[in-house]
Amino acid sequence: MAETTEGPPLWGVRKTIAVMLPMALVGWLVWFTYFASQDTKMKLSKAKGGECIVLKEPLPESGSVQSLLRKRECSKTHNAEIYARFEYPGSPGADQPTPEENCRRTPDGATAEQDAFYQRLLGALDDSDSTLLLLTNNPSAAEDREYVCVVAFPERSGSYLGDLAATLSPPTTT
Repeated sequence: MAETTEGPPLWGVRKTIAVMLPMALVGWLVWFTYFASQDTKMKLSKAKGGECIVLKEPLPESGSVQSLLRKRECSKTHNAEIYARFEYPGSPGADQPTPEENCRRTPDGATAEQDAFYQRLLGALDDSDSTLLLLTNNPSAAEDREYVCVVAFPERSGSYLGDLAATLSPPTTT
């Protein structure tokens, strides 16, 4: 009978772990890097002013329904940013602004200086190659719904609204 030589009792297990563990770590890093770089789905009702999003081309019609938005880091290329989000009652009173008017007004509680800044910002948006869109999560005018005012522009990275605001001169006080 011929003698066979074998390694230590757990030699096969150790070798398998030594080969598989680095491969698993590399696979996990590749998977994490891939998914970390992807857009995040965000409910329209959770959107906040200044967040960067990606809208499909051609751009949606103003007033169209979007329940989910594709949020993206502002440092990556995107083609839209949230200007404002607001709730709107199903049966608004006669004295309430329309959703379109809400996108063009200064937020409630703003100071006179902030109001002047918002007016300059909206004027600058009108003079630029951007488009102000209104998106909603509910098409029914009889129910409460939420709207976001979105500024769409040619694809770029960095905060469009932040850069635009930085170019505006501060208000003069007299």
